[in-house]
Order: sequence, then structure tokens, then C-alpha cells
Amino acid sequence: MPTPTHARRHTPRLALTALALACATAVQAQAPAPQRVEVTGSSIKRIDAESALPVQVIGREEIERAGLTTAAELVARIAAASNGLTDGVSIGTGGFRDQMGMNSANLRGIGTSSTLVLLNGRRMANFASPGDDTGVDLNNIPAAAVERVEVLLDGASAIYGTDAIGGVINFITRKDWHGAELSARVAGTHEGGAGKRTASAGAGFGSLDKDGYNVFAVLDLQKTDALRTSQRAFINDLKIPERLPHLLSSAPSPGNIRLTGDQRDYLQSVGYTINGKPVANRTINLSAPNCNPPHSLYLPDGIGGDQACTYDYMRDLELYPRTEKTGLLGRGVLQLGRDHQLYAEVAYSRAKSWYAGTSNRINGELDVSMIPALAATGLGDALPDDRTITVRTRLLEAGMRTSQITSTGTRLVTGLTGTLAGWEYDLGLNHSVNTVSDRDVHGYLLYDKTMEGIASGLINPFGESSAAGRAYLDSIQVNEEVRRARGTMDSIDVKGNRPVARLDGGDLMLALGAEWRRERSRSNPSELLLSDNILGDPTPGDGVTTDGSRRVGAVFPELVAPLT
Repeated sequence: MPTPTHARRHTPRLALTALALACATAVQAQAPAPQRVEVTGSSIKRIDAESALPVQVIGREEIERAGLTTAAELVARIAAASNGLTDGVSIGTGGFRDQMGMNSANLRGIGTSSTLVLLNGRRMANFASPGDDTGVDLNNIPAAAVERVEVLLDGASAIYGTDAIGGVINFITRKDWHGAELSARVAGTHEGGAGKRTASAGAGFGSLDKDGYNVFAVLDLQKTDALRTSQRAFINDLKIPERLPHLLSSAPSPGNIRLTGDQRDYLQSVGYTINGKPVANRTINLSAPNCNPPHSLYLPDGIGGDQACTYDYMRDLELYPRTEKTGLLGRGVLQLGRDHQLYAEVAYSRAKSWYAGTSNRINGELDVSMIPALAATGLGDALPDDRTITVRTRLLEAGMRTSQITSTGTRLVTGLTGTLAGWEYDLGLNHSVNTVSDRDVHGYLLYDKTMEGIASGLINPFGESSAAGRAYLDSIQVNEEVRRARGTMDSIDVKGNRPVARLDGGDLMLALGAEWRRERSRSNPSELLLSDNILGDPTPGDGVTTDGSRRVGAVFPELVAPLT
């Protein structure tokens, strides 16, 4: 009897095991084969897990969860990115104009010029303004249409060229999308400034599988408020006037007087005093120690010295500019038979940035008779050949120097993709343009007219001007485009891949491709800028006038051999 009992106890277990094996076999048989996809850094489609390249992928869900609304914000989340150009360079306004308005990517700190930025695997025109950094303006990426971002964290110069030594960032937009989407966001800060408002709308219709076509478009609108130094408590906490007074400015309001050696010696001889002490320095201020704080300060250890005033420019500055950005992407795909697709893609973007720097400064000249306190000393009669007084002053009444930078990008891509004679191919035409307009809109003055205004007494370098003086300042404001640049890129590329043999580890894959492109960049300053008559925006000379072009051609093979 024990034997039959033993047999009955194990029979159900064996049956269940056999049934489980059968179900597993059926599931495996029904599971679809892994799809091969394009991977950044290769022209051969492959299963993502097969790639040996260090590719980081940031998906749409992660982008939305993090609240990222621009391509520049997205790039800032990449651990390997550092030292890229951003909107926040307002502190450089007033002479330093190297590619303001550009947002760039810089992988591994090698440089913007060594990081290649692609949109759907193809190049875009570089930011047109000349400068040390050559690369794509991230403002030209339609962030609302991005489905995912692939970041190749290794050098890829052998595949893409020398501008990919630092790596590649490939923004990939939606491809087959139907439906409608509308979103809006409002963001603010506790201390004020840098508020942000965004809105995006998208719609698509048609299904490639069912209808044989798909068309969609996405519109993205963004506005960001300026951030001033007065809106952040940490600026006061830095205690810059106490810690670094020698790094501030010697052009305050009221203005400092810069004496000649003979003028100083004469004032010493007649016992003229500043703040109860005999004149000892060539830089003096008639108001010291009452220097019109909080921006003009009496700092004995400051750059103005102990008988003059020092200007704290950190009280009169924007940390981040006001911006308005618009992006539009449209894409259409038409199925041609079973094996071919015709596609077209159009993108438009415009980014406006208003950079506001400190108020203008000038070394004005006027006769000693225009300064009663000095005229009373008899200096003019004692030094008839040295009557001119130089005043280094800050023109607060003219307002902050403000420039409007507008970067506009357009891109048209059309092509054909599919399968032909066993080859998976992609043929594309790409026309991409970037234009940059730099406009002085406020605070920049005609230099010769400003000097005339100070010399005549219309502009008061020591305090508030009269109504006529303020009207005169308004009349000599510069409000025109002073720099304009345009860059274009036209290219045609074709590539194809197919298996050519079977190895132990899988198919031996071969890819062949070719690309030809023409790039051109042109930059022109205005006649007024070249005349060197804009106070606060000196002429860069003929070096800023550029007109260059180049042609690039390449052919390439690629082989993937999975040995095991």
C-alpha cells in the first residue's frame, strides 16, 4: 500500500510542471521579436541593449516630471554638461558682446565648439554671431515637441566630425502622433524676479498604419521676467563694498573729478580741502563723504580713494534677462506603398532677450567756470592753459544700458526612407538658417552729443539735470540695430544598412553613407557702430565684418560584427 500512495502524491506535481513548460513555450512563441531602432552614434539600426556606446536617454516622462520647458534647462540636467553659455550674462553688457543671447551645450567641459547638437539626427545652423564659441543655439530647439534626448557621452569625431569630440546631444521629436494636447504653467520665486509663464499646444491627425499618413504640429510660447540684484538678499550678504572695494567702479554719481598734476598742486597751495582734509589725490569728489548712497559710496579703501566716491555697480544690475521665446515644429509623413515613406519637417523659433547692464559712464570735460566751488579758488586765472576739468561720472538719468538680442532659427528637412533591395535607407535634404539681431534700445547715447551736453551744462555730471537736460538726454538715445549676423547650412545626406552575413553572435551589419553640406556665415555692424560714436558700445573695428563659407563632403562605412 505505501507504493501507490507515493505515486499519487507526485502525479499532480509532474502534470503542473509539464503544463507550465507548455505555457512558457507558447508565450515565447507569441512574443514579438525585439525591434531594431536608430541609436545616436551609429548608422546601423540595432536593439538598444546591443549598443556598446555610452548613450544616456532622457525620455518625455522624465522631462515633464522635472518641469523642464527649454532645451537649455534639459541640457543643464546632464551630469556631463558644464560651462555652457546661458541667458544669464547680463553682467557683461556694456562692451562685452561676444555671442550674448546664445544658449549652448558643452559636454565634458571640452567646449561648445566640440559638442555637436542634432535635431532628429541631423545638423542645424550654428549661432550666427561671430565669437569664440561655435555651436547650435539651444533656443532653436522646439522643446515642447521633444520626445526624448539621446546623449552620446563619448567622443564621436570619427562618425560626425571634429565638432563631436566632446560628445553628441540628439533631440528627437515625436514621429507618429495624433490627438491634441494643451498645457500651461506659471512659476514664481519667493523673493520676486525670474517669474516664468509657458504655454504649449499640439495637435496631430492620421495614422501611418491605418491611414497611410500622419501630420502634427506643436507650438511653444514662453516668457521669463528679469532678475535684479535688488531682488536677492544674498547680494547684500556678500558685503562686496566692505570686502572688495578696489574692484568696484570709479565712475559714480555725483561724478569724481580727475585733476591734472598742476591743478592738484594749485589747490594744495590755496589750502583747498575735501572732507576737512587738504587735497592730496588727483581724484576728488566735491560731495565726499556724502556720495549719494546706496549705489555711490564713500569707501576710503575703494577704487575712488579717500577723497572721492566709489560706485557699487552690483546695486544697478540685472542677474538674468527678460526673455520671450517662441517655438514651432510641424512634421508630416506619407506612406508610399508598403516599403517607403516620404517625410517633411519644418521648424521655426525666435528668442528675444533684453540684456540690461549698468548705466552709462563717461569722462566728460567742462571749463572750470562751470564748477563754482573750483572757480572760486581762482584756478582758471592761475592756470589759463589748464582750465579744463575732467569729470568721470555715471549717467543714471539716461537709464540702464539695454540691448535686445533676437535669435531666429528656421529649418526645413524633407526626405525619403524605407527599404530597397534589402537595404534600409534614409535620404534627406536639410536647409537651416540662424539670424541674430543685436539692437541697442536704451541707455546708449551719441558720444559727441553727450560730451557737448556736459560741456554746455545741459547735462549735470554732479547731480540731477534740469528738465531741459533730461529732454536732451532722451533726444540723444540710440535705438537701432547695431549688429546683424546670418548663418545658413544646406546639406544632402544618404545612408543605408543591411545584414551581409550571419555570425555566431548575430548578423554582420554593414552601413554605407555619404554627406555633402555647405555652410556660410555673414556678420555686419551698422554704420553708426563703425563710426565709434555710441557711448557704452565701442566699435569693434573691421574685424566684426565677416563673410565666410565652407563646403564639407564625406563618405563612410560602418561595420558591426557580433562575434559571440
